[in-house]
Amino acid sequence: MTAVETPREAVDLFVSPLGRVEGDLDVRVTIEDGVVTSAWTEAAMFRGFEMILKGKDPQAGLVVTPRVCGICGGSHLYKACYALDTAWSTHVPRNATLIRNIAQACETLQSIPRYFYALFAVDLVNKNYAGSAMYDEAVTHTGLNANDVAAVVALYGTRRADAFDAKNSNETLKTATPVQVGSGPGSSTH
Repeated sequence: MTAVETPREAVDLFVSPLGRVEGDLDVRVTIEDGVVTSAWTEAAMFRGFEMILKGKDPQAGLVVTPRVCGICGGSHLYKACYALDTAWSTHVPRNATLIRNIAQACETLQSIPRYFYALFAVDLVNKNYAGSAMYDEAVTHTGLNANDVAAVVALYGTRRADAFDAKNSNETLKTATPVQVGSGPGSSTH
């Protein structure tokens, strides 16, 4: 008996750019007979954060990286710590690793609703999209309206100012707040 291969229905989805992420992200997914057989993401946008840290005190990453993203600053800080630990061959005690992992889990728990309500749900229930075939479905399934989203966002409040916050606008080099990085020989103000 010879096996005959039946043609499979395949769909190749390509979304570029995928909105509401910190930077451009392209997503390509192949679905065959209702099963995802391939999924790829590509974040090709150069944002230059690595260049900001080039030539700086390595510990500057502990200040700069958490500010890379308004949603997941703790994740960037965690990886900056990890990079320094790796570079300096630091022995991290087990309890310190546990504390870091607990902090990362807390970051994830607060990051998901912040992302969903502040970036994603805003579009789901935006009245500008009321004409979309999916609008009523989104409002029904989420139970949200635009006022609900605003109320959830308000729960997070504003971040308290710290020593690195702008005294003026940080939108140009001329008005940006200088930041002292490091101390002693080789330190600099940027």
